[in-house]
Amino acid sequence: MKKVKLRKCYINTANYARLETDKFFTNYNNQYKYDGFINYAFKFVENKQLLNVKLWKRFLSQFIEKADYDNGWIGEYWGKLMRGAAFVYSYSKNEELYEIMKNTILDMISSVDENGRISTYEVEKEFYGWDLWGRKYVLLCGQ
Repeated sequence: MKKVKLRKCYINTANYARLETDKFFTNYNNQYKYDGFINYAFKFVENKQLLNVKLWKRFLSQFIEKADYDNGWIGEYWGKLMRGAAFVYSYSKNEELYEIMKNTILDMISSVDENGRISTYEVEKEFYGWDLWGRKYVLLCGQ
């Protein structure tokens, strides 16, 4: 693994203090380069999923259409994809991916319904099934 120092920036200020004490936090000021399978896996996920704007729009449409009619967990997918994208972006620093992430967040914010909710559940079914779990994944991406 080759580590290259980038200019100092404070992207992840919430976790910045823990960089010295917690090995699971990534210093976003560093750039990492992996070889072999792990690099292949990062690039595969980035190219085949994360750069696919249609996939992001499909996951977002679940919130607009209130698609969790059977108390399912469709609401988790967008947030899980976004969290994965954040990890991949921290590795790749791919500006195209960053723009896609930014645009899908703006799209998600615009999906707020008349009650101020971001949910894949109809109002009558809110807080049942996996509704809160799906909302949690949306909120985690706002950090």
